[in-house]
Amino acid sequence: MDHSNLMTPLLKKLDICSKETLSNFVLNYTTNETLKKYIKNETYINSLTTAITMSYLKVHASNNESAWSESYKKARAYLKKQINDDALEEEIIRISLKFVVDKSTKKVIYKKKKAEKREVISEVHKIVSVEKAQSVASKQNKDGSFELSDTINKDLNINNETLKVTVNTLTTKNEKVKKAPISVWYTAISLNYLKLNADSLGGEGKDI
Repeated sequence: MDHSNLMTPLLKKLDICSKETLSNFVLNYTTNETLKKYIKNETYINSLTTAITMSYLKVHASNNESAWSESYKKARAYLKKQINDDALEEEIIRISLKFVVDKSTKKVIYKKKKAEKREVISEVHKIVSVEKAQSVASKQNKDGSFELSDTINKDLNINNETLKVTVNTLTTKNEKVKKAPISVWYTAISLNYLKLNADSLGGEGKDI
């Protein structure tokens, strides 16, 4: 039985879409030379997908263990028979569990950050009006740059001093970015302020 085909939907959830990505996972998670050597063998591919599925159930369905405990036992028996090496079997189970935990943790963090970003944008939308957008747009100079508007100053609590402090704490390693003229920062902030609110304001700011 080709277990890799059966596990495709689950593997995709973990960003494994091919045997190549599965092989890369093993190479990144183990130092076991035997496992690295035989990773392209179909037996090991099937064993890995089985071990990953077992680990996924342990991580995501621990409260419903009774529903999959028998399948888990059968899967362990399958691994033991196919691999026929206790140490290698344990290594496959170990790296599979670590992989599932790592991937699941990253996805949770990503979803949390995405939700937080949506919440922040939603709050920004609430404080902006057409009049405010027009006020920001009116501060655009003939060369395309923006001066800092009173609207942005009040809404985002930004002025020359606070902006300098913020720029100096940026995580970027690009010193040119940190040393960019204040007019560049005001322009970038103004553009993003208008862009974030363009949809909720019926397109105001999209053509700036």
